[in-house]
Amino acid sequence: MAEVVLVLDDLKYNGRIFRCRICHEEEDFESSTNMEAPCSCSGTIKFAHRDCIQKWCNEKGSTICEICLQEYEPGYTAPVKKYEENDEAMSMTYVSIFYIINSNNIKI
Repeated sequence: MAEVVLVLDDLKYNGRIFRCRICHEEEDFESSTNMEAPCSCSGTIKFAHRDCIQKWCNEKGSTICEICLQEYEPGYTAPVKKYEENDEAMSMTYVSIFYIINSNNIKI
């Protein structure tokens, strides 16, 4: 994994204001304490609130940035999918049942 280096000048990207790439809330450079650069993205998508990135990780089930493909750091987590292994088996079961019902002209 590449190390994320936060250069102080990067915080001043848009004057003294920068914006969360998830919620688009703007914060003043001097008063912000919860804005991070969690991956290798740059420019206007470089910064985000830690809570916003964590909610995004929870929603998509991954801690990998879909733009730069780097893992979000430090310490982001993603929930384990509960039904991942059974999805294909369940789909095949429903397809089989539908086929049997349809091929025998059974009315439901």
